[in-house]
Amino acid sequence: MPERRVEPSDRVSSLSIEVFCHATESVDKVKSAVQNILPRDFKAEFKSETLTGHHGNPITILRLRVRDPKVAALVLKKIAENLTDFDRDFLLSRIDLHVDSTGSFYMRLDKQEAFKGKITLGLGDDIIKLKFNIRLKKGDAIEFLRSVFESGVNGNLR
Repeated sequence: MPERRVEPSDRVSSLSIEVFCHATESVDKVKSAVQNILPRDFKAEFKSETLTGHHGNPITILRLRVRDPKVAALVLKKIAENLTDFDRDFLLSRIDLHVDSTGSFYMRLDKQEAFKGKITLGLGDDIIKLKFNIRLKKGDAIEFLRSVFESGVNGNLR
């Protein structure tokens, strides 16, 4: 009997997204930036919490949980396909630093670039935080993620 092909959604169980919206930013525009990294037909239901910053300014934290493994895998695939070669190489060179012992994969995307429809890694504070829950322990999760980002397309473990 032929071996069943391993789909990325067999490996990715869910996705958590968190982004800060500062007083000078539009909540709708920040939501739009996040929506740009999600599949077009996915209806994002954000939860929000408003805090007070160090200088008394309001900061809204937007959180989104994607529980559908197929959608979470599509987001990972979209990111892998749209990263620049430079960002992909940078991420691959330190992928082990982005995966914890449970196999969760953490990455940060540039919020302003996401608003423009571009997917680039973010290194400062103006970011979208993503946490992919991978159904593998750290070593196997790293191998899976390498295959996703090296191929930029299918992400199958070989």
